[in-house]
Amino acid sequence: MKPTYRLVSCCTILGTVPSLISVSIRVHSPRARIFPLAGLTLIIMREFHPPVLSLRGLWGESVSSSALDVAAARFDVAMRTHGVLYIEDCGLSDELVSRLRRKAVQFFQTGKIDKSDSDTYGAEGYTGIGRETVGTSHTNQVATRDIVESLVLFSADSVACPDELRDDVRQYLQHSKRISLLLVRLMAHALNEPKVIDMFDGEEYPLKIAHYPAAVSGTQGYGAHTDYGSFTLLAQEYGDAFPAQGSLQAFVDNTWCVVPPRKGALLVNSADLIERLTNGVYKTPLHRVVLAENRTQSRLSIVLFTAPKRNVKVAPLEKCCSKLSPAKYEPVIAHEFVQRKLQRNNGIATSLAS
Repeated sequence: MKPTYRLVSCCTILGTVPSLISVSIRVHSPRARIFPLAGLTLIIMREFHPPVLSLRGLWGESVSSSALDVAAARFDVAMRTHGVLYIEDCGLSDELVSRLRRKAVQFFQTGKIDKSDSDTYGAEGYTGIGRETVGTSHTNQVATRDIVESLVLFSADSVACPDELRDDVRQYLQHSKRISLLLVRLMAHALNEPKVIDMFDGEEYPLKIAHYPAAVSGTQGYGAHTDYGSFTLLAQEYGDAFPAQGSLQAFVDNTWCVVPPRKGALLVNSADLIERLTNGVYKTPLHRVVLAENRTQSRLSIVLFTAPKRNVKVAPLEKCCSKLSPAKYEPVIAHEFVQRKLQRNNGIATSLAS
């Protein structure tokens, strides 16, 4: 089958033509193309559709060995190939996600936000627009500041959690942490490394609600980066906001590709500590968020970042190493590694074990 491409921008001398933006086409072009046509400039990018994994039948203590084998094998292939997949039947209702998204947008647009301590990202609470430079975490060089504001919450009972979001945040954290531990179980089963499960406890996973306002000019929602911990669970914006207001893009096969949202699914990607743990067997995808130049609506994403226990030493597993593929990474302490990456995100260049 020919790859799918997405018309991500259509510009004239009058600006963007929003009615054309959601068109999908199939062409032979190997990468993004810019076509001048009858006064229009069409920017077309390849779409990347990750594999889909259903979690149905994988909950509880009485999971059949055959179901676990099949799910772990599919998970393993996805992680080895590009490090990203969609998951379905994961226990998060569309109603909960939509309600949390709607209330969060209202909070950012009309809520009373305490901006007194928003200079750096990483701690719990609000981070203001332009405070993050996530591209620096990847290159350790000065990067363009990101056009995003966010609310980071470790618990629904935190003083940083707005009252109107508290109940929905509690439910979302409860379900998403359960999902994250199941993903660890699939990884352990696929690698035949049951001890990996003990490296994770599902605690202190930050929930990040990222808001990309329409009123701020510029197109860099987030610069190119990899995530820091173990697995990232992303609830993408679905519907009219894609791709009219912007899109998540991943660097796949040496090409930037649009990663479209899938209704009712979460997008899961591997992060740096998993790549280190598996000695590069599981890939960590380079990705970014690109906003539409003339967007008329804000964009919002709900993200859970997971990581091993704070003081766990992360080193390449013996089963992922061989004479032909010796250990590529020095051991690191999980929390210290993530903190160094966060310092880079905040524009502070640091040394980091390679």
